[in-house]
Amino acid sequence: MKYIFYILLLLTTALYANPDSAYTNVDMDLLDKIRVTYYRSIESEESLDTLEQIIANNFGDTISDYPPVILGYYGSYVALKSKHAFWPLAKYNYFNESMEILSKAVDKAPNSLEIRFMRFSVLYYIPAFLGWQEEEKIDAVVIISLLKNADYKFVDFNTQKGIAEFLIKSGHTKQEDISELTNVLLLVKK
Repeated sequence: MKYIFYILLLLTTALYANPDSAYTNVDMDLLDKIRVTYYRSIESEESLDTLEQIIANNFGDTISDYPPVILGYYGSYVALKSKHAFWPLAKYNYFNESMEILSKAVDKAPNSLEIRFMRFSVLYYIPAFLGWQEEEKIDAVVIISLLKNADYKFVDFNTQKGIAEFLIKSGHTKQEDISELTNVLLLVKK
């Protein structure tokens, strides 16, 4: 029951949150560069340094001043440092730091599909014993709701299609949501 109440509270908050606020003071061309570099960093540790430099050079060293979407990418960058770290303690410490940063980004922009998906995708790959299953489930519910809106202002159709496919494969999607997401994606594609 607590879980349901929490989801309803988040969804109500999300309805009144301005999704545009996640992108305030962010040049979209620069954001595209950050996105591409981030996705390269998933498999290439060398690209991590480039990602850090792009963010620091354009937004400074004061992380708390970053726009929410940049804060999300910075948190995801730290999560990738965890992935690429050799020592288990370093992995754990980077992971904890990344979750703290990603949670702040979600708090600042709870209605941002991109930020929610960044946190969800990090949480999807971690073991359950680390204790973030509730946030993963909540992010999935919010992401499904946001995908159904079919708003392509900040996250284009192909990216949202990829998010929907990842979410469906994750097993966090009910059959009726899969059907509705499929219909939304098919209608937009025509």
